[in-house]
Amino acid sequence: MRSNGVIETIQMVPDGATMDALFKKYNIDPHKDMIVTAMGTGSTGNAMAQGRIWYALRYWGVDKKNLAVLNGGS
Repeated sequence: MRSNGVIETIQMVPDGATMDALFKKYNIDPHKDMIVTAMGTGSTGNAMAQGRIWYALRYWGVDKKNLAVLNGGS
C-alpha cells in the first residue's frame, strides 16, 4: 500500500526493490533513457497497463521527459 498524501493506492505501484530489479533486468537507466510504453494488441486492459506503468515510473522519480506513450496499438 502506498500513500501519495491524497489517496492510498493498493498494489498499483511495485516496491523499490522490484523497480530496481526491472531496471537492471532490462538495462534501463531511468535518468538517461527514453522509456516508451506501447499498447500492443490495443485492448482496454493493455491501455490501462500503459497508465499504470506511467504512474509507477513517475512515482519512483522518472522524469516525464524520459517517458512516452505510443499512440495506438497493433
